[in-house]
Amino acid sequence: MKNVVIRAITGAVFILVILAAILINPILFAVIFGFITALAIWEFSSLINQRDDVHINRFICTLGGVYLFFAFFGYSINYTGASIFIPYLIVLIYLFVSELYLKHENPINNWAHSMLSQLYVALPFALLNTLAFKNHASSTRLFCALQTHEGVNTSAISLALSVCFSFDFSTRGRITIPCSP
Repeated sequence: MKNVVIRAITGAVFILVILAAILINPILFAVIFGFITALAIWEFSSLINQRDDVHINRFICTLGGVYLFFAFFGYSINYTGASIFIPYLIVLIYLFVSELYLKHENPINNWAHSMLSQLYVALPFALLNTLAFKNHASSTRLFCALQTHEGVNTSAISLALSVCFSFDFSTRGRITIPCSP
């Protein structure tokens, strides 16, 4: 019973942190989800490295995944252009080339699992930025419009519905209140 209570409290705290990251500030969103991305890739890499036939570079995979997340963040809020992704390509090239010189037993298998960490873990977290910021009208996107109207947070509801039903509510009857300084 004690274990269930601890898990429930931890889950409630986690939900509060995620909601705070989504609703309060885009920078807080980036920091918290960037940290979650790093932890997820590190854990994935650790699990993969437990196999005898695979050894991937946890640090570089984590660094690349976190960079991909922040590159998508900068690009999605119109802070940078597409050239922000060039250093990520350099990280990927480094992963390929370094495997050739490490003399591991099966470099192709290591490459495949390194790329899997980027595609399976890092890319979905990075695409959260596009979901949260890219299709909204202002440069501060969703977070600027999170003022409430008659006690209902319409932007948060539209984001939740667009996540659940893959429908874009950004142009159809959404109530937004312009930001004031």
